[in-house]
Amino acid sequence: MEKEKLIEIIDYTMLAPTASKDDIKQFCLEAITYGFRTVFVNPWYIPYAFTILSPHDIKVGAPIGFSLGGATTRVKVEKRRRRLRMELLKSAHQPGGVEVKSL
Repeated sequence: MEKEKLIEIIDYTMLAPTASKDDIKQFCLEAITYGFRTVFVNPWYIPYAFTILSPHDIKVGAPIGFSLGGATTRVKVEKRRRRLRMELLKSAHQPGGVEVKSL
């Protein structure tokens, strides 16, 4: 496969939790230079990356449920809430389990 065709089907990623705004800018410039079609960044950098990349028809995405710290606090809280609810509901169906009213 030719290099240009391969680059068009690879998602270019910068998901390091320590990535700075300058890192994202350099990353986006590389995506433009090499012709990547899609990049993935952590959720809080989507607007910034989109501003840089949208004039070049490069799509921007973010991982969902990625375990390297890429989720927002709201997502993490909701995931924990759902997990706790599942555990409480399982417990409610066990002898001597807790009564679940609302979470």
